[in-house]
Amino acid sequence: MTMTLALDPTTNDVSINSNSSINYINGSGEVGQRILVTLNHFYGEYFLALLDGVPWYELILGGKDIKLTESILRQAVLNVPGVLGVLKFSTGFAKRNLSIAMLVSVEGTSEPIPVFYGSQFTILDAGPMDGPLLSTTVDGGLLSNNSSQRGDGGTF
Repeated sequence: MTMTLALDPTTNDVSINSNSSINYINGSGEVGQRILVTLNHFYGEYFLALLDGVPWYELILGGKDIKLTESILRQAVLNVPGVLGVLKFSTGFAKRNLSIAMLVSVEGTSEPIPVFYGSQFTILDAGPMDGPLLSTTVDGGLLSNNSSQRGDGGTF
């Protein structure tokens, strides 16, 4: 079994617990973290793999083709090791900020994981998804399972 270093979702730095020990992550949390790293990796950013990454500057930011944006981001998530499929995918814009909500099927668990990517990326614990996918305030990146409203008043 492999162990992956856990990243702090606020700083994207290695997560350290109160005992000053490094935290590790596995299972659906690890796959969710890989999604985070993938979406934060800009195309051409890493000099040893210039063709890797999401083309944020080249095709997404400032673009007007939402279908192309959704296709690129969905494919980036599908290429993450451990992702079996994207069950739900929704995008929204609020004050020039792109937010993405998705429900992702991952290896090793029967429950899909909900994922939000916007001003702050967060992975909710896998659990029953009888209710709405996610809710968020785009400015603060807060998540709950209580409502399906976006920060701009729309719904996912």
